[in-house]
Amino acid sequence: LVRNVTKNSNWLNTVNAEPNDVLVFSIRVSSTGNATVTGIFIKETLPNGIIYQDSFKIDSSASSYDIIKGFNLGDILASQSKTISFEAKVAEASQFSFGTTNLYLTTLGYNANLVTTTVIKVVVTKKAVAGAATEIKTGLTN
Repeated sequence: LVRNVTKNSNWLNTVNAEPNDVLVFSIRVSSTGNATVTGIFIKETLPNGIIYQDSFKIDSSASSYDIIKGFNLGDILASQSKTISFEAKVAEASQFSFGTTNLYLTTLGYNANLVTTTVIKVVVTKKAVAGAATEIKTGLTN
């Protein structure tokens, strides 16, 4: 899930953003069965236009793992889950065309028995700035 911190949005699968907005991403990894899931590897792919802010956490505790390079999350016991989160920033306005740009972040999770991916969409809108007032001569006088 993703949340736009700048706009104080809810947690969503798709979020609207503008250049320079701050986003937080959350990934929940769970073992829903009766067995321990072992050797879980997690990797995030960020598109151009989303800048990782080096604020990686596992279950709300800071971690030195690198979500971009990928890391071994280890084992998850039966009925247990771990929540991974990190902060990213939408690039500055000069990196986008006017209008909307769709950016997709892909999370890959796998072990010896399973491969799964999750895609999050960030819709970036770059708005035009209205020009300054100008003087227009009409030829009319009082």
